[in-house]
Amino acid sequence: MLIDTDGNGDFTDGVVFQIVPDEVTNTKLVYNTISQSQLPDGAVFTFVVGTPSIFQAANLWLKADQGVSTNGSQLTGWTDQTGTNTFSVSGTVSYNTGITNFNPTVSMSNPAGQGLPSNRLTGNTSISVVDAFAVYKVNTSFLSTIIGSTSNQNGSGPTIFGSVTNINSTVLSNGTSNSFYTYGNGSITSKFTVNNFDVSPSVSPNVTARLNGSPRSLNVFGSPPIFTDLTFIPVIGGSNIQWNGLDGDIAEIILFRMHFLKVTK
Repeated sequence: MLIDTDGNGDFTDGVVFQIVPDEVTNTKLVYNTISQSQLPDGAVFTFVVGTPSIFQAANLWLKADQGVSTNGSQLTGWTDQTGTNTFSVSGTVSYNTGITNFNPTVSMSNPAGQGLPSNRLTGNTSISVVDAFAVYKVNTSFLSTIIGSTSNQNGSGPTIFGSVTNINSTVLSNGTSNSFYTYGNGSITSKFTVNNFDVSPSVSPNVTARLNGSPRSLNVFGSPPIFTDLTFIPVIGGSNIQWNGLDGDIAEIILFRMHFLKVTK
């Protein structure tokens, strides 16, 4: 079941939830419990027949083993597999083969310093993000911003899997100055990890995080507002004003406009 919470019937925009049935018997789907927060007043829903790909709900998908163009070891282009954004390359972005499980990575070596880094990729189309995943490893624990924006939305730029000086953890912020969520990742400099933020929960702290599929406890800094999605033109490798750039390697990034239940993740 797909639920469109804004009620306009367009399942390609707004916040869309997927609910997996508890039981499938012949032609009957059984849902033991559907809460009001999952199916609010005014929402509309539909059923998808067959086995849909979850990637149909993606609005940004960058894979280091697909859609890259290079000049020697330098990256000259990286194609968004969803076809949503076209990225321009600024500064020096490297393409490395055989880094993680014999797969390639895209790397940037930005120095310490907050604000848009010189080495980055910049998109051209705004997207709304609810559930976000990234596979990466960094060289310096506080130089690890994976996704951000050129815009100053709430005093700073929004960031997903961001970093700030002396906060050796993974950060999520809608751009509100000095206000963000974090979780610790003790392996961030030693190995590639799968990181996930989800901003769909309707109960405090209204954000969940997972590391390699396992739930992580969140720390809250400042007073981040409640938000049900993040909307911005994406930057890979840094963000505006408050956040450090990336000094590390990216294997894959995939962002979704809808929330997935933990069984799907």
